[in-house]
Amino acid sequence: MKSYIILLIQRLLLFSFYYFFKTIKVAKKNKERYFCIGTFEIAKIIYTFSKVLPDSYTVNFGQHKFYPDFKYDFTSYGYLKYIMGPIYLAFLANACNNFIYIWNQGFLYNIEHDFRFLKARGIKVIVYFCGDDIRSLKKSKDFFNSIGYDSANNYYEEIDKTFKAAAYDLGKAKLAQITDKYADLVFNSFEQFSYLTIKTYPFTYFIDKDLFKEDHAKFDFGNKIRIVHAPSSPILKGTQLVRAALKKLEIENYQFEYIELTGKPNSIVLEELQKSHIVLNQFYMIAPGVFGIEAMLSANAVLMAADPDLNPDLKPEMKGAFVVTHYWEIYDKLKWLLDNPQLIKQYALQGRKFVEENYTYEKAREYFEKIFVENNIPIK
Repeated sequence: MKSYIILLIQRLLLFSFYYFFKTIKVAKKNKERYFCIGTFEIAKIIYTFSKVLPDSYTVNFGQHKFYPDFKYDFTSYGYLKYIMGPIYLAFLANACNNFIYIWNQGFLYNIEHDFRFLKARGIKVIVYFCGDDIRSLKKSKDFFNSIGYDSANNYYEEIDKTFKAAAYDLGKAKLAQITDKYADLVFNSFEQFSYLTIKTYPFTYFIDKDLFKEDHAKFDFGNKIRIVHAPSSPILKGTQLVRAALKKLEIENYQFEYIELTGKPNSIVLEELQKSHIVLNQFYMIAPGVFGIEAMLSANAVLMAADPDLNPDLKPEMKGAFVVTHYWEIYDKLKWLLDNPQLIKQYALQGRKFVEENYTYEKAREYFEKIFVENNIPIK
C-alpha cells in the first residue's frame, strides 16, 4: 500500500511538471542534450560515462562514499529523491533524446514506470547493467558449479541473509522481463549471468588516461616492493585468501610492504596505485572490474581471476596485460613475481599499454558510437 501511494504521488508530479516544462518550452526544440545518464552511481560509471558522452546530463540518487568529490547535474538523496525524482524526469524528458540507465533504480519508485513513460514519448531507453543489478545468483552458481569453480556467489548469503530469499532471484527475473519489453539497447557482461533474452552488447571500461602518469622511476624499488589490495567487499573479493598468502610469504622472509585499503575514497586509492608495484585485485570474479583497469593503467603488475578462457567478453591478448590468478593460485603467482622482480615491470608496462589501447575515453566513444549507429540511436 505504501509503495502504491508513493508511486501515485510521483506520477501526479511527473505528468504535471512534464506538461508544465513542455508548455513553457524549457528545453530547445531539437532537444538540449542528447543523453541523460543516471540514476545510481556504481564504480563511478555515471561520472565517467558523461566524459565519454559529454552531450549529457548526469543524475545520481546514490551518494557514494568512495567518490565524495564527484559532481552531477541532478542529485537528491534520502527521502527527498521520491519528490525530486519525478520532477527531474519531467524536465529531462523534455531536454534529452536518450536515457542511459545505470543500475536497477529509476527516477520513480518502480523503474518500469520510467521506461513506460519514456517509450510513450519516443525517447530511447538504454540500459547499462553493472553487476548485481541484473546478476542472477542461481544462474551464476549454476555456471561456476558446472566448471568446478568456487565463486563469490557462494558467499553472498553469509554477508546478507536477503540473498537466501527466493524473492531475490525473482526480482532479477522481473527486471530482465521489463528490460526485454522496453529497452532499445542493453549492455551486459558475460559474467553478469541474467534472465535477459534481448540481444545485449558487452560491458566495456572507460578510464581517463590523463589521471595516471607513467613513472618508470618507481620500479627502482630494490627490496621495497609495494603490494596493494583495495577490496570494496573483502569476502567477495577474496581478501581472506590474500591475507593467508601474504602471511605465508612473510613467514618465508620475503620482503615487501602491504597496503590494504578498505572503505577509502577513490582519490586515496588512486594515489596508492601510482606508488605501488603489484596489485591484488579480485579472485572470485572472472571480470577485472574498474579497479583492475585502474591498477593496470597505473603501471602495476595485477593479479586477478579475470580469465579470457572463461569470460568471452575479454580479449585474448589480455592475458599478457596481467597475471591470471585463480583463487587457489595467489600464493604461487605472487611468490613467482617476488622471485622474478623483472617481471613486475614487464607486466606493469604491458598492462598500461593494453588499457591505453582499449579502455580510454576515446576508445569507449568509438565503441558506443558504432553500437548506437547500429541501433538507430542518434549521437553527436
